[in-house]
Amino acid sequence: MGLSLLWVTPYLYSKYGDGVHERALARAMAQVGDNLTVVSLTRSGVRESSKKHLHEMHGVCEFTLPAMPPYFISAFAWALLISVFLVITRFGRRFKAVCVRDIPMACGFVATKWAHGLPVVVRAGSFMSDELHLWSDSFLSRVVTLILRVMEDYTFPRAQLVVAYSQPFAHDLLRRCGVPSCKVVVSSVGVDTELFSRVPRPRKYSAANFIGYAGSMAPWQGLDVLVRAFAIVNKESPESRLVILTQQKPTPSIEGLIRILDLRDKVRFCAVPHAKMPEAYSTIDVFVVPRHQGPTLSAIPMKLLEACAAGKAIIISATPSISSIVTDGQDCLLFEPGDFTELAVKIQTLLRDVQTRTNLGKAARRLAYAYDWKKIAQRLHDHIDCVVHKTRPVRVSGDSMSDSS
Repeated sequence: MGLSLLWVTPYLYSKYGDGVHERALARAMAQVGDNLTVVSLTRSGVRESSKKHLHEMHGVCEFTLPAMPPYFISAFAWALLISVFLVITRFGRRFKAVCVRDIPMACGFVATKWAHGLPVVVRAGSFMSDELHLWSDSFLSRVVTLILRVMEDYTFPRAQLVVAYSQPFAHDLLRRCGVPSCKVVVSSVGVDTELFSRVPRPRKYSAANFIGYAGSMAPWQGLDVLVRAFAIVNKESPESRLVILTQQKPTPSIEGLIRILDLRDKVRFCAVPHAKMPEAYSTIDVFVVPRHQGPTLSAIPMKLLEACAAGKAIIISATPSISSIVTDGQDCLLFEPGDFTELAVKIQTLLRDVQTRTNLGKAARRLAYAYDWKKIAQRLHDHIDCVVHKTRPVRVSGDSMSDSS
């Protein structure tokens, strides 16, 4: 039986990975029978192409609210106002739970639970305070980081359910915030396996060796490690090219590194719409996830699952969250985070060995099917249903790889 949920997210219309994730999960939740009233915040206007997808869906009602700077204050204020609206109009009676993907808004709903009376489900992939600290160390960012840390310490333990996007982050919630284990479940990001099924490689690219990366230009993504490794690879394979699929502009540090290593003619930055990503993946021989090691990097990258679904041979830095779902030598190759020399050796190995690339790609695709959006949505529905009806306790390992395959 479907649930009527108040679905709150600030990322719905982002053109980056968070937006793709939120739209795909909302569609999948509607497909499993839930009725969603989606409340989204937007900072720079609504993307009509994204909005169309949800408006065409049965069971989804959508509202968009403006987010004023500073964001965390306006998000918290909107949560308070929505709670007041639910109480005054008694509109809250139609919902079974509030599902929130944002700490400031989740904090507002948790603080007013005594009024609206709805169970609050918080979805998170990492601590926002830690991510902000990695982006900037200015005095203002340190103040905001402190405020976010207070919000996290208040919100996570008091939510009725916390959905962590990886096993390491789930354990961080237990250790750092003291969240009871019965309130934490693990439910990863997902992938549309049908969309990313293999697309024939364009003939014009058949002679070159393409090494690919997809994602943001954030410093923790480890793109500097990949560029240094590619410089070594290119000396042995001058025909090789590095393709960076990103919606963001290259950072000065990455541009400078490419210039110093004399790779300007060998590295290509491509801004590819998400709908065209299957074709982009089809041109890539070896896909690399070069993330740096760090306490906040606990969410599983959605681009990793997309590359798996596309049947790519993948090399991944052995961070805890990623290592928890893959098997070295079976569905990917792992390297020590930050070790560009080891990464270069493994790239060269795969470029030379077509059969190994093929075998890794087939195994990666089998891995991706465990994370299809339909399966992710059904498991999330089941977890929320347990909270609403209090039928059975949930557990921290409730959605680990072992029981999702």
